Amino acid sequence: MEIKINRGIIIKKCIEEELSDLEFHYEGYEDNTWVFARKLGKLTWYVYIYVYRFDPWQITFHLGTDVPGKIQVQAHQIEDVKGDGDIPGYWKYHDEESMVEVLKKIVAIIRNRGIDVLKKLSIPERINASDNEMHLELYIHHKELAEAFVERTGMVSTGYDEENLKRWFDYMDSRVEEMKRGAYDSGTKEELLEMAAFLGEQIVKYKGGSWKLWKNEKVEATNITYIKKIGKNEEVEECINLIRILVRRYLGNNRNWLEEPFFEVISEWNIY
Repeated sequence: MEIKINRGIIIKKCIEEELSDLEFHYEGYEDNTWVFARKLGKLTWYVYIYVYRFDPWQITFHLGTDVPGKIQVQAHQIEDVKGDGDIPGYWKYHDEESMVEVLKKIVAIIRNRGIDVLKKLSIPERINASDNEMHLELYIHHKELAEAFVERTGMVSTGYDEENLKRWFDYMDSRVEEMKRGAYDSGTKEELLEMAAFLGEQIVKYKGGSWKLWKNEKVEATNITYIKKIGKNEEVEECINLIRILVRRYLGNNRNWLEEPFFEVISEWNIY
């Protein structure tokens, strides 16, 4: 018989108690996520506790702020944070006691590493990962941009596998590091767009991906979507925000941030 526990009560009680000295308070719940906020004048820090929708016995956390253009940082994107679950950055638990133990581990990570992440997310950027103009240009001109990337770099693509991914990211990561030493100008922006277009086109070509433009009154986002098998008879549609990933790498995130979503396309989730 499956053990039944009230996850919401446990999460709210544990996180508020463990982070009370940092003045994080429960703010609300949405889509398997419990949100805790700390007000710092006009700025707000957020801790998101997320229970995996396909397996509620695995849990993770994200960090974020309300600074425009800043994207949430997931647990596995923090250096040396691995978790012990089936998915990077998730932790497993099996009852109320083990859930509390996991939540205390998460709190320790937030204290030791997460506060620095939140401080970084609190600084306004000189460029914006939510640049509507870039997203629209990528959506309309992705084929031409991808072709320009190949013509400029001579990049070879023979499939979508670890060998090809490593070759692409060896070049891209090195090139982004070079660009960071100069000014952010139209040339830099064009190169980031070309990289995004090339990567997206590889998922379309080899993995049946699709280009999609999502927008509301204020924001536009160009994503690559693809279907991922997560169990014997279960599939889920995943998406990659290409501009966000390239821009955030340019702004200081590490190589793992850049390449991980693309390696995830060929990873296997054995969740039954």
